[in-house]
Amino acid sequence: MNATSQPAALVTGASSGMGKSIAKRLIADGYLVYVAARSTDRMADLAALGAVPLKLDISKDADIVAAVEAITRRSGGVEVLVNNAGYGLCGPVDDVSLDEAHHQFEVNVFGPARLTQLLLPAMRDRRKGTIVNIT
Repeated sequence: MNATSQPAALVTGASSGMGKSIAKRLIADGYLVYVAARSTDRMADLAALGAVPLKLDISKDADIVAAVEAITRRSGGVEVLVNNAGYGLCGPVDDVSLDEAHHQFEVNVFGPARLTQLLLPAMRDRRKGTIVNIT
């Protein structure tokens, strides 16, 4: 845990919808909540409630590593990880380019997997943690 013994959580895709709602609930439950999205402006309301906004494009490894380093410096890791960032592509398979499909997999599968890989060791060291994947 962090220096204040306050449990920490990370919610990706926290700039709107379910991610924002989950972050508010975790804040109300006493967590130090790191909120992550491509645009930190859209999380100003969460920052006003005590959340720590992080700029994170889940499809970019450098962003993932930087977010985990920031969390580790301040809190030593998280007790709760909510992988919520994601999006869908609709349409016939022949209308979706392979570049679009690759990007969707980066955002919905590989990015959350990488984030989990980087945060899981601290959870294992503490012998506790919860990971929620929203798909």
